Amino acid sequence: MAQWAELIFMQGPQQGARVQLRHNQLVVGRDPQCALVLQEAYASRKHFQLDLTAEGWLVENLSDRGTLINGKKFKHGKRVLLDTGDVLGTGAETEILFIAPGADASGAIAAYRSMRVQTQKQQQPPQVQEPLPEQPPTDEPASPVASEAAASGSDALKKYRKYIIFGGAYLAAMVVLIIFLASLKKSDAKANQPARLSERDISEAFYQPIERHQNLNIAAEMLEQARALWPKRNFRRADLQACVMAFKLHLAYANSVDFDDPNVHGMFIQARDELISRVQDEYSQAWISQQAQKWRESLMRWNSLQMMLPRSNDWDTPAYRDLQDNIMSHVAYVRRKMPAKRR
Repeated sequence: MAQWAELIFMQGPQQGARVQLRHNQLVVGRDPQCALVLQEAYASRKHFQLDLTAEGWLVENLSDRGTLINGKKFKHGKRVLLDTGDVLGTGAETEILFIAPGADASGAIAAYRSMRVQTQKQQQPPQVQEPLPEQPPTDEPASPVASEAAASGSDALKKYRKYIIFGGAYLAAMVVLIIFLASLKKSDAKANQPARLSERDISEAFYQPIERHQNLNIAAEMLEQARALWPKRNFRRADLQACVMAFKLHLAYANSVDFDDPNVHGMFIQARDELISRVQDEYSQAWISQQAQKWRESLMRWNSLQMMLPRSNDWDTPAYRDLQDNIMSHVAYVRRKMPAKRR
């Protein structure tokens, strides 16, 4: 039995992974900066936090999407004391089994699997076929008139049944044809459409480090510029990008991966995360408007992204260039789709 608490991924993209909790606190989420990174596409960047207290391990939900604990959804800020066998649910698929220090992990896993099998059986009720009602016996022979009427009715029923089958088949064919033509029209409307970048692709554009030859004088200038931009980073759309770029250029010219001053490091992380969040949100809304063929609204949002991320020779990482090129491709695509102005 392990001396550390343990998380075991039972369902989802990381199924089978086991993580020992060797620190007193860790944040779990999709953000690459989290202590435990989730590969679940629908998990939040910071989904929940685990803290070791005198009573045991506490889980705190950090996500507006909520965290499931044994199937019950807890809202933002809710803290719950965990015990062996508790199941944490995030996103659409991921289920994580909590094992307390010294507990029997094998027994908890077996109990989880047994409960899951029972749940699946309850969700699939057996189909019961009802017996046909018994016909009461009769000794009276059918009259010739009744037999003739029954035969005539049977012939008419067969005739109408043919018409019904033919009409149903015709209607079904028409529905299939209409759906097929609509899909062709939809495909034509989205032909040559630029690809959609994922949230991970967008994040990578801002995480990828800028590379420069060491120059401590320029590094000091960039840090001073970043500090000056920090309090006014939200005045104009491009100011936040300029602030983050100055911080990244300081690291590049200093040939460093981190800041010496923790306060400066916190300023950079906050500015970078703000920029990532805004770009991801605006990109998602622009894409949704584009799929709905709301061309003017979509163009407005793509243009907003271009203003938020202006071209600069200083920020020359491949991932950042790919993001800018993708946005420009969407702008060109939407402009081609917009109806011509009346003269």
